[in-house]
Amino acid sequence: METLIKVDPGKHMYCWYSVGIQGTLVDGIAVIYGWGSLKSPFQQWRTVPVSSQKEAEKVVAKMVNTTLCKGYVHREAKKILWVFPKLLLMIHPFLI
Repeated sequence: METLIKVDPGKHMYCWYSVGIQGTLVDGIAVIYGWGSLKSPFQQWRTVPVSSQKEAEKVVAKMVNTTLCKGYVHREAKKILWVFPKLLLMIHPFLI
């Protein structure tokens, strides 16, 4: 499960987005994804049935890349950003 977050206090934006692959009882395998607020219990979850593990991995990669293009960052990267903002600006200027 990959979790991405987007925090922009100026826009009052504190969002998370998670996507992963999970086995199901009915369809065999599915991509599950969810989103919500870091500041409230709000969350929504959806599933996308897929026919194979390989197809699921492609769907997950596409969803993660699309979300990263919208300004989200990996949850772990955001923790580092809060600790070492100038260092990360030199390494990953698109994260800020």
